[in-house]
Amino acid sequence: SVHRHASAMIPDAAGVKLGVDLVINSLVGGVRGRLLQAHRPAPSEMYAGAPVDADAPNLIVVIGESVSANRTGLYGYRRQTTPRLAALRERRREDWVQFERAVSNASATKVALPVMLTGLFPSREPVEQHTYPLLWHYAGAAGYQTALISSQSYTWNNLEGFFVDASLSHVFTLERSDSEIVNSEGIDDREMLREGLRTIDRFAEDGPFVVALQFNCTHYPGYSPSDYKIWAESDEDPGARFDNSIVFMDHLLGELFDHLEERGLAANTSVLFAADHGEDLENVHYTHRTDSYYQTTIAVPFFAVVPERHRAALGRSFEKLRQNTEVRVALSDLVPTAIDLLGLSDDKRVGEWLVRLDGRSLLRPV
Repeated sequence: SVHRHASAMIPDAAGVKLGVDLVINSLVGGVRGRLLQAHRPAPSEMYAGAPVDADAPNLIVVIGESVSANRTGLYGYRRQTTPRLAALRERRREDWVQFERAVSNASATKVALPVMLTGLFPSREPVEQHTYPLLWHYAGAAGYQTALISSQSYTWNNLEGFFVDASLSHVFTLERSDSEIVNSEGIDDREMLREGLRTIDRFAEDGPFVVALQFNCTHYPGYSPSDYKIWAESDEDPGARFDNSIVFMDHLLGELFDHLEERGLAANTSVLFAADHGEDLENVHYTHRTDSYYQTTIAVPFFAVVPERHRAALGRSFEKLRQNTEVRVALSDLVPTAIDLLGLSDDKRVGEWLVRLDGRSLLRPV
């Protein structure tokens, strides 16, 4: 249990951390979260239409962990930490939409991730945050197969009690794997991606899907296998370990896109990528990341890859998406944007929820 639920990186604090996690988060937070979770709306209260067709658009939402925009080659970093994504951007220019001024609404995962998947600001009342639909609730109500595939621990800060319920077709987290912790409280992302690709292939046989994939390798201090250590890690270059972890994530994202093309799924699958928050390795403002709202911490990579088939169906809305690339956008915009990409926003029930969110679809004027 100590190995599983306490960070091996601070062994002397493992006992205290285990006690805090299990007693406070699991017992108090877990009970409260489950009780509130029971008040989330029924599918008929979220979607009023007929189930989507078998050829409805697929969507993959990729969640990067602690990835700063200013450390990625895509956003002009001096090191090319994202060569495979850069090559994909070049190859699929018409499909690629990159938001240059995206920010996270929070600098800690336990706050940013709920924002990302509900569309609500962190300032909302906890009861609202626990009872509003998550992205996969809308999709599941419309007949999509849904999955959450994560490398991270979901007992940490009671993420399980907030995010996981019977609406998900499939769930995979650290606790549901047989893998060891390799970085902070997460498993090797290669295991996560293998599970994700297996799930996508299985779903594709039965109909449309919405899948969330969550990385962990870029969580501080960063993890990458020896094959992906491009820059020598040393005390003189403290950022090298983090940069190498982004290279590792970039390689796995390349494998994801290659797999979609090999399986014939790329033409009907849009991909949204966003990081939950950034990281300030240099501590340039002398404040810890979780207390910082400087650009070094909250500026995040946020991009969409939308195939031609989906662009044609979106019509002029897709042009609005492109027009918003230089606008200040935030993670709270992800859910409304995803709902628009899926074509569900015109449904009466879905529309009633969307107007109550703080985020706005980036396929519309911002």
